[in-house]
Amino acid sequence: MDPSLDIRQYAHTAWKIREGSFKGTILAIAQTPDGYLWLGTEFGLLRFDGERNVPWQPPAGEQLPSSNVRGLLAARDGTLWIGTLQGLASWKDGKLIQYPELAGQSVSCADRGS
Repeated sequence: MDPSLDIRQYAHTAWKIREGSFKGTILAIAQTPDGYLWLGTEFGLLRFDGERNVPWQPPAGEQLPSSNVRGLLAARDGTLWIGTLQGLASWKDGKLIQYPELAGQSVSCADRGS
């Protein structure tokens, strides 16, 4: 933000469920170093590019442990950690990795504080 601008010179838009921008409740939010906002919902993962929410699709033949995304964490190296109702996955450079040692377990993120 530019401190020389008055708050009235900024604009914002709120997208709500009734406008159909996404399905379900947002349970987690993270921003990766590339600037994308990731939204975890009970119905899957969305990527917000500043204008629209796009449902994330895993590579063919792969899937998240669960579509119920409970926690997201963006690491400095660009990895997006995805906690779901049934396990943990990570997404980086087009590669999805699941962690079988957490299969069947609910994984979410706690606030780490400042």
